[in-house]
Amino acid sequence: MSLLLAFILTAVPGLPLIAGLIARSCGASAAGRVTLFAARLAAILALTCGGLLCLQGPQVVRWAPWGSDAAVALALRLDAVSGVMLVLITFLGSVVLRFSRDYLAGDPGQARFFSWMSLTLGAVLVVVLSGHLLLLLAA
Repeated sequence: MSLLLAFILTAVPGLPLIAGLIARSCGASAAGRVTLFAARLAAILALTCGGLLCLQGPQVVRWAPWGSDAAVALALRLDAVSGVMLVLITFLGSVVLRFSRDYLAGDPGQARFFSWMSLTLGAVLVVVLSGHLLLLLAA
């Protein structure tokens, strides 16, 4: 497992999650820009994951804070199915966020929508990449 793949696999769901938290404290237009940028960057990183999957094969990024043989660990798994779903979900999420930015222009709850939409996108990406039951339940 390469360090680059570990960074990318954690950044793909991490970007929408962080953008969703940032969007809570922004104005309506800034929240739309932040979440759309994060979704598009996550889509680019998902395509990069697809390329790395073709080059290196299936990979698992595992973080076990209590030792490598501990039962409690967080793992992100990249295989053929999760790679395809990763690209599909990030692409559709960015399309929905782009459409919503135009459609909800002027709505007073626009920032709240973008925050929740981005958090949902990040949680779905964690579900797709989860390689451990506890991480799946947390997502």
